[in-house]
Amino acid sequence: MIGSVISFTQIPNAYLCPDNSSHYLFYKSLRDFDLVSQSPTTFSIFINNDIFNEKDYVRQRMDSLISNSVTGGRLKMEFEYDSNDKIIKQLLFGSGVGSSWVLSGKTEYYFAGNQKLILELHLDWNGSNWDSVSRFEYFYNTQEQLTQFVYQNYIANKWENYLRHSYTYDVYGNRVNNLTEEWINGWQNLHLFTAYYPNGDKMDSSLFQMWNSTSWENYFRTTFYYN
Repeated sequence: MIGSVISFTQIPNAYLCPDNSSHYLFYKSLRDFDLVSQSPTTFSIFINNDIFNEKDYVRQRMDSLISNSVTGGRLKMEFEYDSNDKIIKQLLFGSGVGSSWVLSGKTEYYFAGNQKLILELHLDWNGSNWDSVSRFEYFYNTQEQLTQFVYQNYIANKWENYLRHSYTYDVYGNRVNNLTEEWINGWQNLHLFTAYYPNGDKMDSSLFQMWNSTSWENYFRTTFYYN
């Protein structure tokens, strides 16, 4: 089966896909269901799927999403909300015998008093208990801009670092640096994305660099032109 996995979480779009093309279909679907920016949801989709959405018409929010593959596979996501209409839990079900659904996993989302996402926790259902799998921790500056998130895996009954993304901003609030590090007995540079806003309003170029163990090496640069 040819397929792809697309993640929608409350993390920067740059982390998901530089040009947003691969998840346009589902992003448009989320926009139609009033989940434009608060859409911490993981979708597993397959080529030529039929997508069905169920909507809570009282609160005008999507309560579940079902994906049917042309090969017979089925997935279902159910969403739970807090009083601020933020998704706080996402349950994942696979197709069982007949038309039954089998619980597979869940993602839980935790927010601070300022409604900023601070923790995203992924768990698998083993048939009787929830097993921790991975988590994202989010950190912000005094301007409530996301400055860092850390990805960890749960291994041998403890959390172990895996990846870290760190962000810096210019005086206009534009995100100008995205540093990615991996954990190898300590944080090690992996790659760096730099965006240039000479006038503060439009990005005129961007640079992607890879770490070669001693210094940054240019990998590709993009230049933007406007009418």
